[in-house]
Amino acid sequence: MNDQNDAQNTENKKDKKTYKALERVTIEEDLKEKLSLLTTAANESLQGITEVSKSDVVNLILKLHDNGLSKLETDELRKIHFDVLKCLTWLQNQAKAAKDNGNEVSLKDLFAKSSEFMADLTGPPAQKIRKPRKSKNSESSGDLESSLSEEKDTTSG
Repeated sequence: MNDQNDAQNTENKKDKKTYKALERVTIEEDLKEKLSLLTTAANESLQGITEVSKSDVVNLILKLHDNGLSKLETDELRKIHFDVLKCLTWLQNQAKAAKDNGNEVSLKDLFAKSSEFMADLTGPPAQKIRKPRKSKNSESSGDLESSLSEEKDTTSG
């Protein structure tokens, strides 16, 4: 009789759904729309045979990505998330560790050690590419320019 109960308990445990722990991430506002567009495009291309969620799209992108980050990706993260105070704390910790080990370290040495990391950050700031302004009416702007040049001619002469 105990064998039957044990077998039944084992079956009940198999029937229960096991839920995986969720890992939540935050998506930036400007990327939410892009994720929605990718999900919609995926569902349209699947023609109703199946439906995928935003999580499915993100998981696919992660699955297809290499296990490491490229130098370009690392540099981009560095530019976006660099924190001067954390960098200074890191430098201080490096100095303390060197002192605790009986090594002499100078500020010059520490800055040289961190220079590779900060090289891209100390260069000239990148200029944003701006879209050219659209004129409300190309004809009226041309008329305005010609009338301004005519007015300039009459006042100077």
